[in-house]
Amino acid sequence: MDSDLVVLCDSLLVAVWFLSSVCISGGAALYQTAQHRYEDRLNTQKELLTCEFEIANRLNGMKFLLLRAKKNADAQAGLIAVSKMQTQRLHLMKQTDKG
Repeated sequence: MDSDLVVLCDSLLVAVWFLSSVCISGGAALYQTAQHRYEDRLNTQKELLTCEFEIANRLNGMKFLLLRAKKNADAQAGLIAVSKMQTQRLHLMKQTDKG
């Protein structure tokens, strides 16, 4: 009878250990999923803020150059300069993303 009780206790211990490891693994997977979602949302917000800043900065640059322009050629040169700055920024951003 004692040996049956020992076997039963051992079986229960193994079952409890197995269930606890399943619960811990499931909890870790849920936590990891939540963490990834949070990071994705954070990156999206960061990209939106960066885009908003870049747009505002570009518009301010255009406004400044257009207000200072006295001739059509000055305005055209200012707009080309702003366009080149934007192209250079995009090129630099692509290089930093690769690196």
